[in-house]
Amino acid sequence: MIKKLITAILCAAFILTASGAAFAQSMQLNVEMNVFTVKVSGTVGTYAKRISVQMLNKEKTIPMYTGETDVVQNGTEYTFQFDDFNISENTLTCEYIIRVGGKNIPITEQSVNFINKNDRRNALTALNITEIDKIKEALTVNSATLELNITQYLSLNPEWQGRIDEIIAGLDLSINAQETNVIEKQQLLQAVFNENVEAANICAQTDAAKLAGLLDNSIKLALDKETYYKELKQANSLNTAISKFVSYNFEEVNGINKELINKVFDGCVLIGVLDRFDWGKAEEALKYYESKSLLSLNYSSFNKLDSSTKATVYKELKKVNFDDYAQIPAAFKRISDSYLPSSGGSGGGGGGSNGGSTVISGNPQDTVSTPAPQHQSFSDLAGASWAKESVDYFSSKGVINGKGDGRFYPNDSVTREEFVKIIVLAFDLLDESANAEFNDAGKTEWYYPYIASAKKAGIIAGINESEFGVGEIIIRQDMAVIMSRIFSMAGAAEAANNSEQFNDFGSVEDYAKESVKKLSAAGIIGGTGNGNFSPNENVTRAQSAKIAYELLKYIGGIA
Repeated sequence: MIKKLITAILCAAFILTASGAAFAQSMQLNVEMNVFTVKVSGTVGTYAKRISVQMLNKEKTIPMYTGETDVVQNGTEYTFQFDDFNISENTLTCEYIIRVGGKNIPITEQSVNFINKNDRRNALTALNITEIDKIKEALTVNSATLELNITQYLSLNPEWQGRIDEIIAGLDLSINAQETNVIEKQQLLQAVFNENVEAANICAQTDAAKLAGLLDNSIKLALDKETYYKELKQANSLNTAISKFVSYNFEEVNGINKELINKVFDGCVLIGVLDRFDWGKAEEALKYYESKSLLSLNYSSFNKLDSSTKATVYKELKKVNFDDYAQIPAAFKRISDSYLPSSGGSGGGGGGSNGGSTVISGNPQDTVSTPAPQHQSFSDLAGASWAKESVDYFSSKGVINGKGDGRFYPNDSVTREEFVKIIVLAFDLLDESANAEFNDAGKTEWYYPYIASAKKAGIIAGINESEFGVGEIIIRQDMAVIMSRIFSMAGAAEAANNSEQFNDFGSVEDYAKESVKKLSAAGIIGGTGNGNFSPNENVTRAQSAKIAYELLKYIGGIA
C-alpha cells in the first residue's frame, strides 16, 4: 500500500512540473537503447532551467528510473542530454515508456523495447543448434529478440537466402558457462548478418536504378565511393559503371565474396571513367587502381613512346568497349605495342605530333619553340571561340582533352590540383623526384607529382602551411598569382602599361593585385565582361587553356 502511494506521488509530481505544457512549444526527443543502457537527449522550443526524465512500465504505474538535467541554449535551440542509465539485465522483456518534461515544457513520451539477458541467450542458443535448412525459420522467430532487421533478407530469392543461411550456420554462437559472452555473440551475429544481407542484395539486384540506390547506401562493404565513383556521380555519369556491375554474374561465385564485390565495384567504376572522362583522368584512374592492386599494366612498350604518343595510347584505350576490367591490361599492352616503330629510329608510330618539348629549362630564360600543333576540334566550343585555338593546341600536345564524348566542356570549373596539372604539363615542369609535404596530397594520389613539381618550381603554395586545398575550385585571382610566378621564372619582360585596368580592381586581394596588373598589361589575362576582372569567380576549363596559351606565346614557347 505504501509503495503504491509513493508511486502515485512521484507520477503526480512529474505531471505537475509540466503544468505549463499548454503554452509551451514542442519537443524533439531522441531515445537510444544500447543493450542494457538507455541514452536520452533532445531539443525543446522554449527555455527551462531543468528538465526531468522517467522510465515507466508499459502501464505507466511504476517508475523504474527518474533523473534530471539542465537545458542548454545552443543558438536558437535549447538542448538537453541526460546521463546514461542502466537497466538490470534481468528486467522483464517487454515495452517500456520514456517520459520527459518540465516546467513550461510539454510531456513527451516514447516507447522502447527491452530484451533481457536470458531471452537473448535462449535465442542465440536456439539458433546455434539449428540445421541449415531451418535457419530462415529460426531467424524469423528470433529476429525481434536478437534485434535483427530481416526485411531485406526475406526479400531475397531462395538462392541468396541459402547463402546467408550457410554463413549463419557456420558461426559459433555458443554461450560460455558464466554467460559473460551473450552480448558479444549477439553483436557477432548482427555484424555478420547485416554485412552479408547488404552484400547479397547488391549482388542479386538486376535493376540499375535500384542498384544505384543500394550502392549509395552501402556501409558495411566499405566500397570506395569517395574517389572516382563520387566524380562520376557528380557528373551524372554512373550509367556505364552501374550497367557493368549489373551484368556481372555473382551467382556463379560460391558463397558471398565481399572482396570480389569490392574489386568488381572498382573495376566497373574504372570502366566508367574510361567511358566518360578525358584521357588524362583515365591515366590517373588507371594508376590509382593499380595502386589498389585491382590490375597490373605492362609498361614495357609504353615507356618507349614519346609523351604525345603515350597520350594517344590512353585515348585509344578509351575507345575500347570493355565488358570486364580484367580485359584492360591486355588492351593497354596491345595498343602500346601497336605504336612502337617497326624498325630503327624514334617516334610514335602514327601517334601524332611529338609534343612536350621543353618550354622552361633549368635556366628560366632559356626557352625553345615547340612544333606546330595538330589541331583537334571539339563540338562545344562555339560559345567559347575565344579559347578554341588554345584548347586545340593543348589537346594536340596531350596537356588537356575532352571528356570522351567529343566535347570539351569549356565552362566546367577547375579544381586547384587540375589547374596545377595543366600548368605543369603545359610548361614542362614535371619532376618525378619532387616532393611536397601537404596533409591533403598523399603521395599515391594522381595529382601528387604535379603538385610536388609545381611546389619545387616555386609557382604554388598551399591554402595554409599544411594543406594544398585539394578538391577546392581555383578562383581567378589565385590563377593570376600562379601564372605571374611562371612569368617571372621565365624572365619575361613586363609591359610598360602596368596600371589598374578593371572596374572591380579594388576587390582583388592585395596578394594578387600585382599579378593581375602584370598579366593584364601583357595581354595574357583578360576580364569577364563589363570591364570587370571578377577575382573570386571560379576558373573554367576554357580560361585555364587560354591563359596558359597566352603566357606560353608571350615567353616564346610557341613558334
